[in-house]
Amino acid sequence: MSLEATFQKILNSTDGGKICPAHDDQQPSFSASMTKDESKILIKCHAGCSFDSILSALNLNASDLFEKSRNNPKSERREVARYRYLDEDNIHLFDVVRFEPKDFRQQAADGTWNTQNVKKVPFDLPLLKASIQSEKTLLMLEGEKDCLKAKEMGYPATTLPGGAGKWREEYLQYINDADLVLIPDLDQSGIKGMTRIGEALYGTAKRLRWIKLPGLGDVKTKHGKDFFDWCNLDNSTPEKLKEIIATSPDWIPPKKIKSKKTFFYEGGEFIVSDDAVIYYPQPKVDKEGNEEPPVPCWICSKLEIESATRDSESEAWGRFLVWKDQDGVEHRWSAPVELLEGDGIDLRRYLAHKGLKISTNRKAKESLLAYIKFWPTEERSRCVNRLGWHGSYYITHNKTIGAIDNEKIVFQSDSILRPSSACAGTIEDWKRTIAAWSSGNSRVLFSISCAAAGPLLELAGAEGGGFHLRGPSSCGKTTLLHAAASFYGPPADVVRSWRSTSNALEGIAALHNDCTLMLDELSQMASGDAAEASYMLANGAGKSRAN
Repeated sequence: MSLEATFQKILNSTDGGKICPAHDDQQPSFSASMTKDESKILIKCHAGCSFDSILSALNLNASDLFEKSRNNPKSERREVARYRYLDEDNIHLFDVVRFEPKDFRQQAADGTWNTQNVKKVPFDLPLLKASIQSEKTLLMLEGEKDCLKAKEMGYPATTLPGGAGKWREEYLQYINDADLVLIPDLDQSGIKGMTRIGEALYGTAKRLRWIKLPGLGDVKTKHGKDFFDWCNLDNSTPEKLKEIIATSPDWIPPKKIKSKKTFFYEGGEFIVSDDAVIYYPQPKVDKEGNEEPPVPCWICSKLEIESATRDSESEAWGRFLVWKDQDGVEHRWSAPVELLEGDGIDLRRYLAHKGLKISTNRKAKESLLAYIKFWPTEERSRCVNRLGWHGSYYITHNKTIGAIDNEKIVFQSDSILRPSSACAGTIEDWKRTIAAWSSGNSRVLFSISCAAAGPLLELAGAEGGGFHLRGPSSCGKTTLLHAAASFYGPPADVVRSWRSTSNALEGIAALHNDCTLMLDELSQMASGDAAEASYMLANGAGKSRAN
């Protein structure tokens, strides 16, 4: 609309520029005129109505009162998208209108561009409420365009009118029971705004998680990449998004973290909280001197470095790690420092196998190695590379049995090994079942006695040896092995197979030092290898190797 047409509209709506449209004007108090150069329109209510209220009554914007310059990009903008905001009863409240060049305006349901007194709600409120009622995971994004993209990928999503930085306390009533995943734009205002949302919802949301999507680079001062950008990357599929969300831990606002220990590293800080290891990188400063907020990097569930380990020659250094799996079962492991070199994949695999939750983020994986390697500890433990008796101590793969005088003794291997024993149930359960069923059966009692005798040979000064159970197929040989194996744990984890090379059997035998090794299926091993392996096992010594 031209400036002349706008002026004519004002005159038509105000009785020729006399009656104020913003109040019940019984005595003409309004004036409207155009400047001599015809570049702008002047309006005023002499009864005191505000400029904004007059514009709202006329359904105009302030820019409509000025001549549109052909060199002004705003005069050439066009509407490219319109996002409707509905209340919980599906009543139209307002629209967020997107223009090109990029700009956003809010337009009320009655068509006016003033929404100051219009109720504000999160985007797609009916879908938001339905997702909470059906206990679906809800994404909190920045921008309606991102929300529609998330919906295409099978995830309900919402945003706030005006962006993440426009949080209002009244939004809490709509989101407080949500299983919410916070996905900020990777710029300063996006991180700050999403942090404010998270802080407001912490303790009231059913669940709260924070995701830094991979492949989008670092946080920028302005115009950082967002969820929509991630969706356009290769391999950004609904399945990948589901995997990222499923492996993301619960988020705790930095101010709420109950930190027990901290350690500064490369300008940042490792924090061990009650349920996680987190790294806060060094804040970056942009060219204008503004400090960019650091994005916390969740590394893994709580993992503690209890002590540094080394052998009697002050070699074979390691780190004694303690953590709990998702069932609350505690795991303890002395990890050789050699496993921290390279990409550390063997170390991560073992920790994950034992129930430690580890981030899939590449930087987090690198930070995990740095945390284990450099976290300071004054505690020391003595490590041994052989299980069994060491003086008055009996060493298993995860426990030292016997009174400790000076320092703890732990088993440490330079490779990931399958333990020779495990725990399931209680000793009372075993007595009530296996032991009771064995009563009166000489062969079962003999097998169990062999299992119990293994750790006692060293104390008795007796040499090692073995027994070979012979008989036709399906006569009970494997059953006897399983009965004996129950002395050390679940038979499936304890009974090993002859089907291996003599070198591999040597490694297995080392795990059963001062213990009883149970091997099944001798017929599956080559006769030459069987003879060599039997000789080695009977002597209790393997091949000599040059270091």
